[in-house]
Amino acid sequence: MQVSQLDIQQGRIKLFLYKSKVRSALYGGNIDESFFSQGGPMGEWLTRTGLPKYGSIPEMKQIARLNRELSSFVDQLIFSYKRGRIQEAKDGLAMVDKYSEEILALFTAMEKLK
Repeated sequence: MQVSQLDIQQGRIKLFLYKSKVRSALYGGNIDESFFSQGGPMGEWLTRTGLPKYGSIPEMKQIARLNRELSSFVDQLIFSYKRGRIQEAKDGLAMVDKYSEEILALFTAMEKLK
């Protein structure tokens, strides 16, 4: 299956945007609940592009699974932040980076598919 470079690049951008917004929220920025929901930018990309076009590819299935886990984890970080456990929430950013790196590696693997 041919994987579109543009589709993968859009997925990367959505992930970067999501990760940046999480960091911003935990450092005092606006917490936009809808942005952090499953329907946020990465979830929307998965629903509209990733899964419909590439859902049969194992890497895309893993990306979808990791995104669900990441979203759930971010919900916990936001909850901690709102409860005043700010440092605990910020400490969780390392795990957000880990999820992001795994997803990016899967995008790279998909790009190599011919």
